[in-house]
Amino acid sequence: MDNWTIALICFGGFLFLYVVYGLLLPRKWEIKESILVVADRDKLFDYLNHIKNWEAWTNWNSGSKIAYEFSYEGPEAGKGATQKWTARKRYGQTEIKGGNQPERIDFQFVFGKGQQRMDGSLNLVPEAEGIRVDWLLEVDAGENLNSKITAKMMKPYIIKDLKAGLDRLQKICKTWNYLK
Repeated sequence: MDNWTIALICFGGFLFLYVVYGLLLPRKWEIKESILVVADRDKLFDYLNHIKNWEAWTNWNSGSKIAYEFSYEGPEAGKGATQKWTARKRYGQTEIKGGNQPERIDFQFVFGKGQQRMDGSLNLVPEAEGIRVDWLLEVDAGENLNSKITAKMMKPYIIKDLKAGLDRLQKICKTWNYLK
């Protein structure tokens, strides 16, 4: 066999594995991270429900080495409050979709021109030691193999960002307790 034949066989094998792997991946997936904070539940809800505060506690806003530019639309808090961002030719938005005070805030991330969407919620669950904040993201990658594989590859990075954001939120809540 010549080099071209070997290259074509290798490429065909890779393509076959790529398609099989993509077909085996789930269309829908979710990520959930949690942290316990010591804070008044109503105060925590109000803080998280105010879209401009997301700059201070989410990792991709305040913990990133990339310079983000933000703009805001709609109300400052609650349903319709929207944060738009741009960074290095990338753009997207976070919109608060509603919720149930003081238990849950529903939101949606949209990336690019709407190619990727993530629905999520912040659930504030009372516990004996404080408030457990559950940050849940749900993604429907559709049937597109590339979208499913990209979602799978991005999951560890998203988990890292959620954990860092929740850690930052916990530190912010600790400052409230010092200010009492």
